[in-house]
Amino acid sequence: MSYLTDGVRRGTFANRPSTAPDGTIYVCTDGPIQFIRKGGSWNPYLGSIPLKTPPAANTWSLINATGSSFMDWRGGLLFDGDCAAGTMLVAKITAPATPYTITAHYLPTWNSSTNNIASLNFGTAGICWRQTSNGNLHLGGLVTANTITGIYGTIFRLLGASGTGTSGITYTNSTDFNFPYQLHQLSNHGVWVRGTDDGVNRIVSISGDGSIFKPVYSVARTTSVTPNEVGIVVGNYATAGQTINPTTLFTSVEIV
Repeated sequence: MSYLTDGVRRGTFANRPSTAPDGTIYVCTDGPIQFIRKGGSWNPYLGSIPLKTPPAANTWSLINATGSSFMDWRGGLLFDGDCAAGTMLVAKITAPATPYTITAHYLPTWNSSTNNIASLNFGTAGICWRQTSNGNLHLGGLVTANTITGIYGTIFRLLGASGTGTSGITYTNSTDFNFPYQLHQLSNHGVWVRGTDDGVNRIVSISGDGSIFKPVYSVARTTSVTPNEVGIVVGNYATAGQTINPTTLFTSVEIV
């Protein structure tokens, strides 16, 4: 750790001091999240945007993911694992009583086995609702598509599950909500996605700054799934094609 000024320090995430005066800024040299000391705790920021520290990796229930592909990483949650066609990596919890909202910010860094952007077709990440009786997912977030090469689109789509247990589950893309893509040009700040279940409807919204959210999809609450779990997800919902690695750092996750 080194001092830039009396109130600004820098170093690795692991070397954050256990104590510091309130107002101290800690600049991480090995990750994107910075911290400001408030009330005796380090509060996370992405630039000037406040974040919510995600629940620890070991508090989530996982599907198709393990400790090597889903982990705590420098203040956030990191998905980092290969996904063949139809494979999704899911981290989930029991859904709270309605109304509730899940808000997540994430930084996608996706690549494929051929390092060709065209082969990233149907790579995706975002928030999800899940029905435990059949394992089906309803996913809201970003997706790559050959028709919008170089730009991410937002999507809200049912993914039907095949298989039982917590590994080897595959998912089939559906066309239950074939909404037009809402184009979203990613900046270095990533994207915010919010899912709201108010007991009547489920609504997916996106934001570029974590403050102003634009609703992009809204459906009746039990359309396609009757959700009793909620979570975060990355994967590849193509029916065939290249294996991809949808590496994604969730820097902020809050469920309230």
